[in-house]
Amino acid sequence: MIISWPELTSECKPWTRWWWLGSSVDRSNIADLLRRYAAAGIGGVEITPIYGVIGDEANEVPYLSPEWGKLLQFTISEARSLGMQVDMPTGTGWPFGGPQVSDTSALDKLHIDHSVVSSGIPFRLNAPDESVLSVTAYGAEGQIIRLDDKVEGDGSIDWEVPDGPPWQLYTASLTWGGRSVKRAAPGGEGKCINPFDKASLQSYLNRFDEALSGLEPGALRCHFHDSFEYLADFSSGFFEEFRQRHGYDLACHLDALSGDIDDQDRIVRVKTDYRATISEMLLENFTQSWTQWAHSKGSLSRNQAHGSPGNLLDLYGTPDIPETETFGGVGDPIVNKFASSAAHLMGRKYCSSESCTWLGEHFNVTLAQCKDGIDGLFVSGINHIFFHGTAYSPITDPWPGRLFYASTSFAPQDPLWKDLPALNAYIARCQSILQSGRPDNDILVYWPLSDLWMTRPDVYMLEIEGRWMEGQPFAELARGLWSKGYQFDYVSDRQLNVLAEGGALGDYKAVLVPSCRYIAPETLESLYRLTEAGIAVVFVDGAPSDVPGYGDLKRRREHLSEAMGRLNPQTKIVAREHLAKHLGSLNVRRESMADVEGVQIIRRRSEFGTDYFVTNRGVLTIDGWAALAAPRGSVLLMDPMTGDIGVAESRYDGGQWEVRLQLLAGQSIVVRVVEDNEVSDTTQWNYRVQKSDPFEISGDWTVDFLEGGPDCPASVSAHGLGSWTDLDVAGAEVFAGTVRYTICFDAPDSAAENWLLELGEVADSARVILNGRDLGTLISPPFRLEAGGLLRTGNVLEVCVTNVAANRIRGMDRRGEKWRIFKEINFVNRQYQAFDASDWDVRSAGLLGPVTLLPIDAS
Repeated sequence: MIISWPELTSECKPWTRWWWLGSSVDRSNIADLLRRYAAAGIGGVEITPIYGVIGDEANEVPYLSPEWGKLLQFTISEARSLGMQVDMPTGTGWPFGGPQVSDTSALDKLHIDHSVVSSGIPFRLNAPDESVLSVTAYGAEGQIIRLDDKVEGDGSIDWEVPDGPPWQLYTASLTWGGRSVKRAAPGGEGKCINPFDKASLQSYLNRFDEALSGLEPGALRCHFHDSFEYLADFSSGFFEEFRQRHGYDLACHLDALSGDIDDQDRIVRVKTDYRATISEMLLENFTQSWTQWAHSKGSLSRNQAHGSPGNLLDLYGTPDIPETETFGGVGDPIVNKFASSAAHLMGRKYCSSESCTWLGEHFNVTLAQCKDGIDGLFVSGINHIFFHGTAYSPITDPWPGRLFYASTSFAPQDPLWKDLPALNAYIARCQSILQSGRPDNDILVYWPLSDLWMTRPDVYMLEIEGRWMEGQPFAELARGLWSKGYQFDYVSDRQLNVLAEGGALGDYKAVLVPSCRYIAPETLESLYRLTEAGIAVVFVDGAPSDVPGYGDLKRRREHLSEAMGRLNPQTKIVAREHLAKHLGSLNVRRESMADVEGVQIIRRRSEFGTDYFVTNRGVLTIDGWAALAAPRGSVLLMDPMTGDIGVAESRYDGGQWEVRLQLLAGQSIVVRVVEDNEVSDTTQWNYRVQKSDPFEISGDWTVDFLEGGPDCPASVSAHGLGSWTDLDVAGAEVFAGTVRYTICFDAPDSAAENWLLELGEVADSARVILNGRDLGTLISPPFRLEAGGLLRTGNVLEVCVTNVAANRIRGMDRRGEKWRIFKEINFVNRQYQAFDASDWDVRSAGLLGPVTLLPIDAS
């Protein structure tokens, strides 16, 4: 068996969100930019039209106009010729909306008006600007009178109040929440749809049916929906949907929905039923309907479920490609696993991520930061990276070109583009492994969403930052499993039912139910059926004792009690401190490598056996034997940064299969266990053993400014290493681009035949050439690579360092140059305040060193 990296398809490569500012695009630049993207290793683009550029109005192409459609067709054709593909959101900016959304179909917000009325006092309700859904009167002695039949077409109502004590009158009306499309492109402006109203969605999609009718089926790989940023919370058909699902009339409980009564239990239960209805209507009327529409076009659907008030696992599990995102940092794996868990349970090949959004301040994000954040996504189960993003910007535009207001910029005008192909190749190799085979997770963790609703009635939107998880036993359990190296997925009530009805159970051995008070009896029935299929059920820190919601409460409580009584001996209640021991008794595997701080792992089954992606995001070096929970077999190490593959040293020791592993801080590796042991034509892995002390390369360096701007300073000689901004040469302080450091040196007095070259500190990435041999590009710590042998004298080392653009933009702002030329939000910093780099400190740039040689033996 010959082992190699899987074929690098367009999906293996990273994709990018391609901002079309004002849709001011033309065929020549589309073709030129796509060629540049493909050459850099980008596999596809997601076209997202947004607001335009100031003064460029004459070149804007109205969204979905015939000319816009022709430009889209041209883009798809050009991309195909380059081996790329194209996705597109079903709209501009976000969320879905536009000029085709009428005032009526935009109504999406519940307004409850409360008043006290007394007999003998004339009463007239008048709400001409609102759609009245229900009017309900509550008497002092518990009477409830529905007055809907008295509402006139203009929203007015006359009612003769009965004699006796005052009545509480609640009026439910449907209004517009005020949300229009954010960052809309020309021709895409308008109100947002109501995502709970299927008719609102279908009316909205009619425009796309017409505008995209010229595309052949499947021309667009995916239709895309961004995160839930609607203000909607109701629809015109909500009361009837609610009655069908919960068996009682919500209009008779508007006092509880408003929180205006002393009965806190009824308030929480009614609100829980309301939120359950919202969740199901979002799933059925929007996510499922929109996915079906995408399929009718021969395309897939790609959806971000986070931010919504619905069941994230069900919403992520509906589209063909669930998508999470990182925002303002590297992301929380416990949150990102909602998307990947849904993908795993529903058999989706891809799980994508909007990646590197606001990873740092504009012009400051390094490739090292990108790699670290993307590694965090990989171990969360993400295997289809989308950069956020790339603004369409003709190369002839003055620097810095067209930009999007939320960093990071992956575009040819940015200096990091120089070494981006190295990151892209790394991502492609990683994803070729992570898109192969299937998940190899042992545990399902039940997500008790109803318990969250019942115990946290203040929670509505479930945003990506995960604040709603704080203090939840579910989150504490998940973090504990993660820290101990258990491989697990989340599961919803609906998904448990699918599994119990004969769905693919994969390799799951146990379902863990976190500590929760409330659970639906139907979910307990599903758990019971899973135990009959051989899956262990573990209630952690106690079993649930009550049902959520208000409808049919007595019968459902009896059902819960009966279902709990039917659970068989496969079901256990286990305290969290004893959980690890119990999981061991169930043959649930733990990856003990996770005990090393910063080491994170994901495990998958492949056609060969078991694949691990292991990343060292900590500060310690791993150098020794690491235990594997995979079945015994030949072990290969595959370096996604270099592409190297070799047979590792492995052993069976103390009942565990172990591999010899060397992994520096910042490095990642693929460990492949080939279980049939038929590995041939594969070299041994090159383990490196340092023979003696390192040797520092020192002396005079020639510093040449190769490419960048605003201008290339003159070459200079420097004694010792340091930031080029400290050199005594005009323009160095504001320069952004690539600078070559060159030195000639003799080999150390050593018998070593192999050397490692370590660059020390680099700001920010480097391409290394030794004696005319291109050794590779280094984009993140450790800035170390194998140099091979040396000449006895006259070795020439060239290190071409590329920095980020921070110093250049700082210089422009200090000179007062005008470059912020974008409409609407224009350009803001990470705090969403006006961007100004003039007061930044000068950022270090270049080869800071020290540069050393380490004599090594290969063993």
